Amino acid sequence: MNNSLSRLNVDNIDVLLIHRPDVLMDADEVAEAFAELKAQGKVNHFGVSNFTPSQFDLLQSRLEAPLVTNQVEINPLNFEVAHDGTLDQLQMKRTKPMAWSCLAGGDIFSGQSEQAVRVRNELEAIREEIGAASIDQVIYAWVRRLPSQPLPIIGSGNIDRVRAAVDALTLTLTREQWYRVWVASKGHGVP
Repeated sequence: MNNSLSRLNVDNIDVLLIHRPDVLMDADEVAEAFAELKAQGKVNHFGVSNFTPSQFDLLQSRLEAPLVTNQVEINPLNFEVAHDGTLDQLQMKRTKPMAWSCLAGGDIFSGQSEQAVRVRNELEAIREEIGAASIDQVIYAWVRRLPSQPLPIIGSGNIDRVRAAVDALTLTLTREQWYRVWVASKGHGVP
């Protein structure tokens, strides 16, 4: 941790995430390490990445302070967290998820699968309806429409892409528009 703080040229960091679950994770050991880092003033808050609801609850059960996030993949091509209880759990705990790969690694723009083409076409139609500058703005609005209000991670250093993402904060999808994207992703109606 000291090396990381030195490289960042800071005394502490706001949030430290465990990047991925580990089957051999001892929740008591992790809680002890978190408590030590907090006591030393090196880390203010802790979170996790890609944890299932049970993994999240296991670690949380050993901590004094709440985990502040679970960073999970959320995009129209991969929306597994809607089905495995992750988003439900985070909403229940009033914990905002962080959303990584919102643009599906670019597959939404250039993917040739039937799913990618359907989603791209629907996003383009909604882009025109709401006057968005680009379909990536529609995707960010789609992610932010979720009740747990995920915080999209913008994986670009390109200032124009970052500006577009910030501008997307002003966009809101209707319930019907949101479901049109989900239906396009699934390739069939939602039961």
